[in-house]
Amino acid sequence: MKVLHIIDTFWLGGAQSLLKSYFEAETMNRDIHLYSLRSTVPSISIRHNNVCCYNSNSRYSPGPLKALSTIVKKKNIQVLHCHLPRSQAFGYLVKRLFHPNLTLIFHDHGDIFEKGVLLPILLRFFEPHVDQFIACSKAVRERLMDRARIPEGKIKVIYNFVDAEKFSPTELSKNVELEKSGLGIEPDDFVVGFAGRLVKRKGWREFVKIAHRFKSHGFDGQLERKVKFLIAGIGPDIDKMKRLIDNYGLNVSVTYVGYLDDMKSFYALLNCLVMPSHWEGHPVTQLESLALGIPVVCSNSPGLSEVTTDNSDVLYAQSGNIEMFYDKICLIASDEELRNKLSSTGIITSKRFNLSKFTASINRVYNHSSLIKPFKRKTIDIVT
Repeated sequence: MKVLHIIDTFWLGGAQSLLKSYFEAETMNRDIHLYSLRSTVPSISIRHNNVCCYNSNSRYSPGPLKALSTIVKKKNIQVLHCHLPRSQAFGYLVKRLFHPNLTLIFHDHGDIFEKGVLLPILLRFFEPHVDQFIACSKAVRERLMDRARIPEGKIKVIYNFVDAEKFSPTELSKNVELEKSGLGIEPDDFVVGFAGRLVKRKGWREFVKIAHRFKSHGFDGQLERKVKFLIAGIGPDIDKMKRLIDNYGLNVSVTYVGYLDDMKSFYALLNCLVMPSHWEGHPVTQLESLALGIPVVCSNSPGLSEVTTDNSDVLYAQSGNIEMFYDKICLIASDEELRNKLSSTGIITSKRFNLSKFTASINRVYNHSSLIKPFKRKTIDIVT
C-alpha cells in the first residue's frame, strides 16, 4: 500500500524524531513517502529517497496543497497519514478537493493537550472525512474523545517505538570520560540530564529549580558531593532558561549543551534523566533512556506514567513538586541496588515498544481503514 506521510515541518520535535527513525529503518521501502509543508532552521535530516520538503518557510502558504495533490496522483498514493495540526488541515483539503477516495489518517502526538479551542473544533469538523485517528497513548485518546468528541471506536492507540539496535547500552560512547572532561565534569560527579524542547510544558523551569535545590543542600545535606546538570534541546524559551540559570547562580553546576544530532553522546554522560513534563503524548526520550538503561525520574503526568511502573523501571514524582524530584534523585544516587533494578527493568520495558510492532500496527490501520471505506462505516475494532 502506497502511503504519503505529511508533517508540518522537519523541526526538532518528537513526531519528527519518530518519523526519522521509522523512515531510516525502512530505507528500502519505496511505497512510503514523507512530505514537510515548510522549511525551518534548524531541521532534522532523514536518510530516505522518498523524503522532500516544500521550498518555503511560510507558515500560511497554500502552495503545498497543489504539490501534495501532484504527489498523490503521480505516486498513486492510497493513504494520507497526517502528523500535527497543519498537516491534518492540508490532508483534509487534499481529500475533499482533489482525491475523495484517499484513506485519511490523523495521527495525534499530544497536540490535543494544548490549550485553546481551535484544534478541537477543527478535528470535530474534519472527523466525518477522517477514516481513522491514531493516538500515541491512551491519555491522548481520552483527550480526543473529551475535547474533540471523536468516537472511541474511531481511535486506535499505537505507542511510539525505540530502535533497540541504535539505542543499546553497548552503543554508548566509549570516550565518555573525555567528553565529561570537556564539559567540566569530574569522574565522581553525579550527572543529571534533561532533554526536550524548551517550552513551558516540558518542565525546563522545574529542572532548573531542582538544580537550585541541590546547590543549597547537596545530596541530603552532603554539600561536598558534586552533582552536575545538563540540558539538551532548543526552543522559544531558551533565553528565559539562561536568565533563570544566571539568576540562581547556577552557571557552574548547570551546563546547556544545545541541540545535539547524536543524542547517544548526551545520554552516555548521564547517571539519571529527569522528565518534569506537565504532560506528554508518549515521549521518545523516555523510551530511549529506558532502552539505554539510564535511571529515569519523571512526572506522574498524562502520557508519562502510562507504560512504566513506579519503583520498577522508573521513579515517579508529582508534577511540579521540586522537593519530591530532589528526593527521588538522591535515592537513585545513594542506592546502587535501585539503580541496577531501574536500569535492567527499563531495558526490558523498552523492548515492548519496537519498530516491528509499530509497523505492523499502522499497517493494520491502513488495511482495515481501506477495507471499510466501501461500507462507509465510521468505526473499526482492531485487535493487537
